[in-house]
Amino acid sequence: AVVSTQSTGISKKKFSHLICLGTPRVHEIFSSGKKPKSMLLDLDDRFMQFYPPTVFQHYNMSSNYFFEEEGESYLRMFLKKSKRVALILDPPFGVLARVIGNSIDKLRDLIKEVNPDAEVTVYWIFPYFLTKHVSEVQPTLKMCHFMVEYDNHPVFKKGNSTKSPVRIYTDQPLSEIVLPDESYRYCEQCKSGVPKVVSHCTKCGCCPPMDRASKHCTKCERCVRDHYLHCSMCEGCRPAVHHCKLPSVCHRCQQPGHKRRYCPLVTGNSNGSDAISVPENKLSDGKSYFTLSTDDQKRNLRKERKRKNKEAKKTAKKPKVATTTVG
Repeated sequence: AVVSTQSTGISKKKFSHLICLGTPRVHEIFSSGKKPKSMLLDLDDRFMQFYPPTVFQHYNMSSNYFFEEEGESYLRMFLKKSKRVALILDPPFGVLARVIGNSIDKLRDLIKEVNPDAEVTVYWIFPYFLTKHVSEVQPTLKMCHFMVEYDNHPVFKKGNSTKSPVRIYTDQPLSEIVLPDESYRYCEQCKSGVPKVVSHCTKCGCCPPMDRASKHCTKCERCVRDHYLHCSMCEGCRPAVHHCKLPSVCHRCQQPGHKRRYCPLVTGNSNGSDAISVPENKLSDGKSYFTLSTDDQKRNLRKERKRKNKEAKKTAKKPKVATTTVG
């Protein structure tokens, strides 16, 4: 499904060159034709047995590293006559977004260095719940609502009951991407295709990324699943029947009552802004939430939390004993 949709968008844009990062299936489709020209950059070195170095290079997109000494030279030769270049990448979902964003910037600079007049369009395949991280490192990329499915993925395979959370982030205008009519419709406010079951949220100013009915939660300040209810114990929206987690503890000072991002011990973030301050509260024993614990206290707190979790699991798994009365 991802291959068919990308090929439709690429053919309409009429790209001259494709750089496929971790997307061998896309490269396989376009490598057989004359236009657009395609080059595969992948961490799997087994492709060296099937493709010459002019169309494949052993590459790590997390660090923008070519394993072969002449890898970058082959890429420069490939881009010599490039006019419209598409970067198509499908990184592992657990990788940090900022390292992928850094690799995209470096590849953009390389393309512009080879040909300053070349146009570069990015197609980044990533889960929708990581939209915030993608926007921080690549602000020009917008999420396309198309639900990406895989042929060989154990969970996100086409036809599975579990709906895929994977989407495409691109700097191509979303109005130019035409999605299948049987599952999607055009949203006039978003100027893009969205799933038919999704309705535009005026508070968020966009259509929710999830492919299911949703509603806006004023406490969470975002759209959630339609059947979810806000839980004050969990500090978020959860199903009506769920097991509430234990009271949250700050991962920095190991004290309850606040989270790491609100901890006053964090004097600054990566952008230099001060952390959000929260009024100081007191525990039942008179200790302050914001008092920094010693190493021994931290260790004891972690042990106590593990012990409570084990007891909760044993209680949940303990079978009920059937009782009978003899009369």
